[in-house]
Amino acid sequence: QSDSRYLDVEIRSDEGEICSEISATSSDKHSWCKIARNSDLCSATMENKSSNTILVDGAEVGNGDTAVIKDGSEIIPGPDREG
Repeated sequence: QSDSRYLDVEIRSDEGEICSEISATSSDKHSWCKIARNSDLCSATMENKSSNTILVDGAEVGNGDTAVIKDGSEIIPGPDREG
């Protein structure tokens, strides 16, 4: 079941950097994670570039840490699912 509050991201290039708006009233963008496709072409490595923890499929990924993601992985920019 998909949650309409979260967007699906399709990565077509070898490397992508995901940015989000800092606040609803700001047009400034803040880079919070970097995603690079792995050589197996079936997965990618997500690096947390944010000062906050990112949740990847429910597991916490700290600043500078990485996690392997696959099709359907859920990435939440912060420890709060509502955030």
